[in-house]
Amino acid sequence: MSTPVDDPAGDHGYAAVVTATPLLLGRQAETASIVATAGSVATGRSALVAVVGEAGIGKTSLVNDVAAAVEATGFRAVRAALSEVESHLSWAGLRLLCRDVTDGELAALPDGLRRAIPAAIGRGDATDVDAANVAFALAEMLERRAAERPVLVVVDDLHWLDVATAGALACAIRATAAAPVLTIAHGPLKARSATKPTCWFSCAANVATNSSERPGPNVAVVPA
Repeated sequence: MSTPVDDPAGDHGYAAVVTATPLLLGRQAETASIVATAGSVATGRSALVAVVGEAGIGKTSLVNDVAAAVEATGFRAVRAALSEVESHLSWAGLRLLCRDVTDGELAALPDGLRRAIPAAIGRGDATDVDAANVAFALAEMLERRAAERPVLVVVDDLHWLDVATAGALACAIRATAAAPVLTIAHGPLKARSATKPTCWFSCAANVATNSSERPGPNVAVVPA
């Protein structure tokens, strides 16, 4: 079954058709809401989407369907998905987020930031890792990409994202608040630590949990 979603901005061409799978029957409203948010983001208003629920409740299926629909509207996607085993490896998530970063993109970064990401993910001969510069380089890269086309950042199982990447991504998200960047993350309500740099997700998760008593994943959209 398909549900057409009108472009909320009305004239920039970012509209999508969401196809409901059996797992998502009854969740079309949430799916349509996120895709409509993507339409707003495409005009330059960034947003964060938290998809909250216990294991096996359908979070990944919902995010997969939404991500495919958002990509179909013209967004360029980057994605990170770690397991519990990988969550203790610094910059493991960054390596996934930057898997398609080209040498040309790195060379175009400001002089002080060009070696930051390669040093963090073991690419090239750079070895000195500066966490602040990694965050600044990630923000710069996302902003440059967003200047060409809207960007979708997807983080699966956010509670397993390594702390180093979580900090850099949190900084980058805030730094690109005026750019067309949509971040979607899913995970349980209770993160590993309230002090982790993903506290925005915990706040959004509380909103999502309190906003619906329906079974299945709950969704909250918050400003970046």
